[in-house]
Amino acid sequence: MGLNMRTKVLSVVLTAGLIVACDDASQAINTTKPKDATAVTRTLQSVLAAGMPKNIERELEFANRGFIAAWPASEIERLDGKGLSIDFLNNDFITGKAPDTVNPLLWRHMELSGKEGLYKVSEGIYQVRGFDVSNITFIETDNGYVVVDPLTASEAAAAAYTLIKEHVGDRPIVGVIYTHSHSDHFAGIGGILSEEDIASGNVPIIAPEGFLEETAKEWMIAGNAMGRRAFYQFGLWLPYGERQSVGMGTGPRIALGDVKLVPPTRDITHTGEVVTVDGLDIVFQMAPGAEAPVEINFYIPKYKALCMAETATATIHNVQTLRGAAVRDAKGWADYLTEADTLFGADTEVLFVTHHWPRFGNEYIRTYLAKHRDAYKYLHDQTVRMMNTGMTPNEISDALSLPESLNGEWYNRGFYGSISHNVKAVYDKYMGWYNGIPAELNPHAPVERGRRYMDAMGGQEGLLAEGQKAFDEGDYRWSAELLQHLVFAAPSYRAGRELLADSYEQLGYVAESAIWRNIYLTGAKELRQGGADKYTGGSESYILEAATDDQVLDLAAVRLLPEKSEGKELSLNIKFRETQNSFNLRVKNSVLVYHQDMTDTSAETLEVSREGFLAVAFGYMPLAAARIAGMVSLENGSGDAIKALSEMMENPSLDFEIILP
Repeated sequence: MGLNMRTKVLSVVLTAGLIVACDDASQAINTTKPKDATAVTRTLQSVLAAGMPKNIERELEFANRGFIAAWPASEIERLDGKGLSIDFLNNDFITGKAPDTVNPLLWRHMELSGKEGLYKVSEGIYQVRGFDVSNITFIETDNGYVVVDPLTASEAAAAAYTLIKEHVGDRPIVGVIYTHSHSDHFAGIGGILSEEDIASGNVPIIAPEGFLEETAKEWMIAGNAMGRRAFYQFGLWLPYGERQSVGMGTGPRIALGDVKLVPPTRDITHTGEVVTVDGLDIVFQMAPGAEAPVEINFYIPKYKALCMAETATATIHNVQTLRGAAVRDAKGWADYLTEADTLFGADTEVLFVTHHWPRFGNEYIRTYLAKHRDAYKYLHDQTVRMMNTGMTPNEISDALSLPESLNGEWYNRGFYGSISHNVKAVYDKYMGWYNGIPAELNPHAPVERGRRYMDAMGGQEGLLAEGQKAFDEGDYRWSAELLQHLVFAAPSYRAGRELLADSYEQLGYVAESAIWRNIYLTGAKELRQGGADKYTGGSESYILEAATDDQVLDLAAVRLLPEKSEGKELSLNIKFRETQNSFNLRVKNSVLVYHQDMTDTSAETLEVSREGFLAVAFGYMPLAAARIAGMVSLENGSGDAIKALSEMMENPSLDFEIILP
């Protein structure tokens, strides 16, 4: 199956590592370029600059410490010849005083995050930073390197390996650690291990228990919606610039190119577990349910070094990611930081992470762990306290701020996650979406609500006038709310779209969070061009390799269209070649149910690969073609059942509208 076919089969995006092409101009009906900051925005930026945390110089020193060498060229090309994997020049504009179109704190944070090259963290530990949204770490063993989190793309990982071989030592890779189940921490493994290395199994690949299942689980069923929203969160359609994207908050860019998933060979199952790799002892801590469904931190006694993966970074993280995913556990997150200090804090002299820069000195590191812990704990505890007094999520998010003793620390600022949306995540984890106000129990859908707002305010012109008044006063939150109603009620009303775009743009300019900025500016871009950018291709996906049979069948179940399946009954037996597991699928009452190891002797029977099943079931490939390609064998029946199933399926677009109805 070709690359685009595999992308269609999955209809998922695993961060930008799968994006190879986009067409920014195909939808354009308004070529208005980004505008300048308004007078109100400029004033607000000055106020924000005056409140810059005083410890920025310490962050700068940590970010610069140990620099060895940069990549000798300005770019790295993709292996497939489809453009660049990395353009090191795209964020060079982030230097000096912040422009009025970027929050001054975010500007400085991205300046630090954009520092790229090979760094010595401590004796025996090296990092390459700035090649991707994440870091790759090389740890010396008796005879080689253990690599921690080999980035998103093979091209970036290979370049990082080249740097350390040239400037530190040409040693073999003797072990790999995946700290967690997000693709920027494992998908570039092809750049550091050869196919022979992988096939031999001689290089241990260490990951938290449940890694493969969770890698697929987070994206398999909801991947289409998550993928579309990832375009917004990461600003994937935005160019870099003072009025555009300045990065992602956790790093400057996402490396593009070759991606793959090599399964772990060693699972970490419990805190305190010790693994020895080529003479190097590594002590692990489990941290599931915090930043990722499965995650591990670890301590290296030889180097007195603690790796906190993404449990601790240089920013408040997402308790719920805005691209969409299950709510994370803020209390558990805080507890893991307490446990890490208890287990390893007394002996740690250097702390490094898989985003941002390291931290040094035992006393400082223990203070960092405690204050970072306290930020998550305060966020959790005070949200729950206010919730129990009857306050709603929006009320809490407007009222809650960290005490200055925590907010004044650079690493507790909201450059990626934010206190505002993390408050809502904590509320959601305990209470769900309903805020308790009866009027919010069953509101009209956005288009109908928009029509009613428009009618109540005197039509298009009346609602536009109210939005303009709010915009002129610098109340961009209110102008955006009013104008969103106008755009959903009258999407062809150009004046409404343009003023809403202006409102989103100013909100983006003042946002401390890089992902808030990206979301607002992507919204403005799509409004001005009249619709979503077209997703036109993807790299070969590895998600099926990690998925279970159940997850594949669950994906089919959530694509069943009631209007196509109502009143119909269907039975189909399938046997997956990858696992040799057999299932009977039944459609009845517009529901797809499956049973393992149950066969309907009167039903059609297929032996299929997972790709073959999804390709035919989703209608991307005719059954006859799949049989010729050797992806499907028809063991019993005429093929009518699988054809009937394919006619019941919905295949959602990855460029569905968000900003327009």
